[in-house]
Amino acid sequence: MRQIVKGWPVAFDFNQTYIFIKIVECGSISNAARNLNMPKATISRKLAQLEESLAIQLVKRTTRKLTLTDAGQSYFQKCQPIMQEMLEANRFVSQLQDEPQGMLRITAPINFADRFLGDIVVDFLRHYPKIQVDMSLSDRLFDLIESNIDLAFRVGKLNDSTYIARRLGGTQQFVVASPDYLQQHGTPKEPKELEAHNVVGYSGSYRSIQFTNQDNHQQTVNVAGRLCVNHLSLMHLACVSGLGISILPTFLCHQDLVDGRLVRILEDWHWNFGDIYAIYPGQRHLSNNVRVFLDFVIERLAEQPWLPKET
Repeated sequence: MRQIVKGWPVAFDFNQTYIFIKIVECGSISNAARNLNMPKATISRKLAQLEESLAIQLVKRTTRKLTLTDAGQSYFQKCQPIMQEMLEANRFVSQLQDEPQGMLRITAPINFADRFLGDIVVDFLRHYPKIQVDMSLSDRLFDLIESNIDLAFRVGKLNDSTYIARRLGGTQQFVVASPDYLQQHGTPKEPKELEAHNVVGYSGSYRSIQFTNQDNHQQTVNVAGRLCVNHLSLMHLACVSGLGISILPTFLCHQDLVDGRLVRILEDWHWNFGDIYAIYPGQRHLSNNVRVFLDFVIERLAEQPWLPKET
């Protein structure tokens, strides 16, 4: 006899109870074996193990028929509705995976969300009416686990972390200026000439920039300007307004280049900026909500004219 702990047998096996219920419902061990597509010997063994764990006989076995003991009848009556509830719970959870629903918590850089991700989220919610999105926009890096965030987007160089990172595509930054600024101050032909210009920069960055051309020649440039700000949208506004030259990501300045509000300069030179990543905690199972949203983003990302085409 197994030791009983607070009413539960040690190593209690719900499968044994489920098989017992199927035996009763099907009328025999043979019928239950066919119904469950299991060997008859396995069904008999599971029933015997259940009776041993409960330390009581549930079924009277004869060569002609199977009948329940009083204990077996009581056990069946109490367990059958519970088992039905458990099966219904399993079906419900499976449906949650089949049909995305519930909360999805996302974080993304402000400008990336403003120029690209925001429209995608709105369209995504139209396609999946049972999903709710809690979206935190910030340029700071969140602790995803502590903040209970399902998915984060990063643009640029990725720091080492314990998170799982999925690269979604490359991104570029262009040196740009307004036509009015270039008409008044001239157009730099080489990176070194930027040192004589007013460069609108990002706080803490862009002070020393290393450019590389197609021949792998490098130039390191120390730039300065009258405006240094920690918000790309303000850099973009200042640049379009003619305040100076700036280095902007393509998702922020592409349409301005198309419409002529900005002009790309130093086209033969580039500098490494990084890629677009989706990041999620490594110890979490990737939920269906995250999976369908990622697929949605990747599909829309491929349509963007500012995304570099990769071979």
